[in-house]
Amino acid sequence: KAIAHYEEAAKRTEEDMGYGASNAVYLRLLYIHNYPFVNDRDKAYWIKQSENLCNLHIAEIKKNIDKSSWDWASLLSLQIALQSFDEAKKTFESYLKTLSAEMDVDLDDLKKGNVFDRQIYISLKQNIHLLSLVSDNLEKDTAKVFGIFEKFSIVFESVRSGKVGLALSGGGFRAALYHLGLLYRLAETDELRHIEAISTVS
Repeated sequence: KAIAHYEEAAKRTEEDMGYGASNAVYLRLLYIHNYPFVNDRDKAYWIKQSENLCNLHIAEIKKNIDKSSWDWASLLSLQIALQSFDEAKKTFESYLKTLSAEMDVDLDDLKKGNVFDRQIYISLKQNIHLLSLVSDNLEKDTAKVFGIFEKFSIVFESVRSGKVGLALSGGGFRAALYHLGLLYRLAETDELRHIEAISTVS
């Protein structure tokens, strides 16, 4: 159903600007890779459909000169899905440049990860995961496309290790102090960003 909704959005090419298309392609590739019962004929058909969708929306985005960071992010996903890694590298550079202007922060600070925006994290995570579905050499291709962002390896490791959850026990004031110390240490060692779910009691 999610794929169908994104594909429906992608039909309105000019309005969609690659957003629905890139998500439809990502979910379709995810589906193909995670469900072994998909037969070869359907797999080949869906891959071809995804390629057509990518090419159609790449052309539409490139027609629009005044791109927002989200347009660059969509273009990036479409290029990665087509394994156009050289083009994707240039697009990621433009994405960071546009985002730094939108956020009014220094581009070098953004590249170094000194300003780690949630949008960058989400975009990196989905695109690195997308890379894992199409790349023959994930580590090399990830470094090629995202190497300009100094802390891309943190997100890469997060994608490779999968989702991480943190469970905190009850125990009143003493437990709360312990948990604060734990969270502080996770933040200090830059591990807190990997936590995607927190479960607590009391």
